Amino acid sequence: MFLHIGDDLMEIKPVMINVHYDMNAELYERTLPVKNIEEVNKIHFDYINNCWYTFNHYKNYSSIKGEITYGQIGFKVIKQDQEKISGETIYLKNDEGIEKKLFFDEVTNIWFELSKFKINKQKKLLEYSSEKRDQIAGLNQAGNLTPILKSSSGQTIQEGKTVLFLPSSISIDDYQIMVAEIFKVYIDLLRDRHSKVKVGKQQTKALDWIKEIVSKIENPINRINREPSENFNIAISNDKVHHNETRYNPAVEIQKRMFLGKDKVRRPIIYREINTYENRVIKQFLMSLKFYVDLYLNEKLIKTKKLSIESELNILKEKSNFLKDFNDNDLQELSEESVQSDKEFKHREEILQKQVRNIICQTKSNKNDTIDIKLEFQVNSTSKSTKYDLYNDQIKTIYSTNWIEKINDWNLYLISYSYFNAKNEEITVNANTTAKFSKKFELKINANKVKDHLPLLKYFKKLENSSNTNNFIISGKVQKNANFINNSDVDLVGIDNGNSYKEYNFEFLEMQKILVNQNEIDFSNNDSIIELVRYLLPFDLKYAKELDYYMQNKLKIISYQQQQDLKDQMLNIDSEMKEYEQILKKVSNLLSLKMFEEIEFTKYDSLKPTQLFLHDANYRSVWEVLKLNEYLYTPSIITKNKKNLISITNVNDIYELWSFMKMYLLLTDELGWGTKDKKSLSTQIELFISGRTNKKKKNLDEFKVNLTKTDYTLELCYNPQLPRFNKVTLRPDYRFILKKINDPFSQLTVYLDAKYRNYNEQTEKAWINDIKEVAIEKYLRSNPSEKVLKGDLSFILHCDNEFGAEKEREGTSYSAAYDGRFLSNNENIFLHEKESNYKDIFLTSEEYGHRTGSIYMTPQSTFSFVNWFRMIMEYHIGDYETCWKCGSPQEKVIITESSTEKGYPKYYLECKTCGDFWVKVHCRNGHQLIKHTNNFHQQKKSSNSWYVICPICFNGR
Repeated sequence: MFLHIGDDLMEIKPVMINVHYDMNAELYERTLPVKNIEEVNKIHFDYINNCWYTFNHYKNYSSIKGEITYGQIGFKVIKQDQEKISGETIYLKNDEGIEKKLFFDEVTNIWFELSKFKINKQKKLLEYSSEKRDQIAGLNQAGNLTPILKSSSGQTIQEGKTVLFLPSSISIDDYQIMVAEIFKVYIDLLRDRHSKVKVGKQQTKALDWIKEIVSKIENPINRINREPSENFNIAISNDKVHHNETRYNPAVEIQKRMFLGKDKVRRPIIYREINTYENRVIKQFLMSLKFYVDLYLNEKLIKTKKLSIESELNILKEKSNFLKDFNDNDLQELSEESVQSDKEFKHREEILQKQVRNIICQTKSNKNDTIDIKLEFQVNSTSKSTKYDLYNDQIKTIYSTNWIEKINDWNLYLISYSYFNAKNEEITVNANTTAKFSKKFELKINANKVKDHLPLLKYFKKLENSSNTNNFIISGKVQKNANFINNSDVDLVGIDNGNSYKEYNFEFLEMQKILVNQNEIDFSNNDSIIELVRYLLPFDLKYAKELDYYMQNKLKIISYQQQQDLKDQMLNIDSEMKEYEQILKKVSNLLSLKMFEEIEFTKYDSLKPTQLFLHDANYRSVWEVLKLNEYLYTPSIITKNKKNLISITNVNDIYELWSFMKMYLLLTDELGWGTKDKKSLSTQIELFISGRTNKKKKNLDEFKVNLTKTDYTLELCYNPQLPRFNKVTLRPDYRFILKKINDPFSQLTVYLDAKYRNYNEQTEKAWINDIKEVAIEKYLRSNPSEKVLKGDLSFILHCDNEFGAEKEREGTSYSAAYDGRFLSNNENIFLHEKESNYKDIFLTSEEYGHRTGSIYMTPQSTFSFVNWFRMIMEYHIGDYETCWKCGSPQEKVIITESSTEKGYPKYYLECKTCGDFWVKVHCRNGHQLIKHTNNFHQQKKSSNSWYVICPICFNGR
């Protein structure tokens, strides 16, 4: 820290300062005159690591401004004689050797970086430049910088102690883990690109892969160490002349005669050198292997994996409040009860099958009591439309008109019906031809053939999630009644009870033809009694009520088992950590072998075959492993300094890149998405790691990864452009574009903007502002010049674990509309706009329903993203039959159908792969709800495990 210049002691000392500029002055080279400098605090010295340290986003109170402001680092040169050396200047040097010249303030004798400014054309005022090239060191960056004092001639006078800038919104551990994970992703991508080994849909686990490598090379390298390959080199030495040498050497004798009197002669010496090419590349490979294992142990990746599971477990426990005091005995009791219930449900199904079989064996009434009618009606929604009756040896499936709040319309309504009269004239009855004609009607199918019931039941089932209107035309034989015989009007069916509208009831005894949107439905293969019973059972309200009780118990069983599974995973990680420690010990032992002691690296040796590698048995065994895992043998890995894996860069950039990588990994490793873009992705990470930049844009800008899964495509884009009409182009951090492969008009566009925040420190108001000003105003309400880029959903991604977990427990993460609390001035946070003296942003009713909010992600907490993505696929895309917890397809999901008391369909779903359990149902107003053990809907704190709040109308269910 101190240097002698003559008799003077010198110290370069860092201080934290506030720099105040004259904002009314003219810009000169994008800077402003300095009004004054306020020295606010000393920074800390780390005596263990022998360096200074401070934090990003350093906040302090400014007595001049009278408020909290961001500080920056400055430097003082302290000398015993306090005299300034003429022309001296301080530079800041980063780990890549790049230097930046500092400005000297003669009033305070402090060296610091000048801020850059720009003119905001819209606001017509000066503001700080936000461009990365203009950012003050340490404000947004983490890493090391070294102050260097130089003379006017450029000679280094003094090099100060390194200053370490630590991240403020995340822990130091988290920051190091994020950097380590970026390296791990890079290596895994390289491995995945080259590896042909697959286990099911998952790539070989990293632990198994690394164990296999070590097991293959350990013995051959030990055998090589006993007899390593050597080179024989010749060196010339100056040796002292010994007159009593017994061995005659002509060259020595000639030198003695030529240089009389000299006591030394030059002679060649043959020596062995173990630093051969083959030995060097083996050592380099072992170092890369050690680096990779170190990522798991010393950089705490394996420990973080355990913390992530623990975080998920804690949230699951809080959401599973119905499991309070639940134990293994309760599990045993409920499991036995569920087995018995399962038998009873199967027995009930068999009884219904027998009833139906008996009915269809009987003949129906005389066809002379029927009339041929063609009925036309419109289906807006299949909700609350269907039920059935089994009585008096008859099967009746019944479809009726009801008002649906969700669509603000009738689910079904009558358009017309027609028949032929005695003169064989076609008579059409509709609103134009008939007074008191009603849209409301009831359709009964009272037939003794399965094929008369199944087609319509199947098609209504198919339309359950459709938002389109569909036109139906049914032709068949309708039962005559007294109204048919006595009615002299052309309207044979309508019954006038003295009300404003007639009643229309159609009872078909036989179905002849069904057209849906002018397409005829095929009646073939519609005679299965088992299939008919499975369609009818869900409409049995007694069955539905008993089934719900059974499923309530099943929820408790599965929730408890999920918690136990997470605990088991944590124990498995402890075992995994021990295996990594054993591997690290083996690799370290290999590196300490005598054959590697003399090998030092002056350059990176690329991998190439040699005679020794191809023909020596031991070297060939190692060569085969090196060649198979060549991707691990790269200069970017070998030459990195482990203490500083990535050169000083913005913490925001680290968090954004890590989040992008982590989302990619979660989608591919856990949710089963596939991609062919691994090569380009690993190349982009390599650029980031190496510090090489693209002059036109920052690394990864507009980089896209295209993923596919069964019927879907997903484009994940990093820092894309969002062009707007007559406005500055926006750059959200991430954009997701989801499409169904066979439906080009099914696009869902989702924006996710990363915020490097500590909301507990920056207050909840910062979170509210981020959602309102960024998620809602910037991206949800963006008016892009390209219509396809219009945001359907927009969320904030942040790194505050504690705050994020609190919002998760409140149930407000996945929909800001749930946050109905009021501020101190009685204004609602997100929902209802009230008169005020300032402009504020509130959600409209069209923006409810999980369209905006915030999720959080750090190395210890990744389940929030998985839950969020599941919400997108289930709630917005409508695919609730795939398990979006583990990615298993529909074939791996058990679906049990039922219905609510009001006739809405209800589905219980269980994944056979991961055991997850969820329910698809509707709220009282017909809005869809999808309930999970770990809900993305807001969950009411009650003993009722299924009680969640609708994100649109806020009714509970």
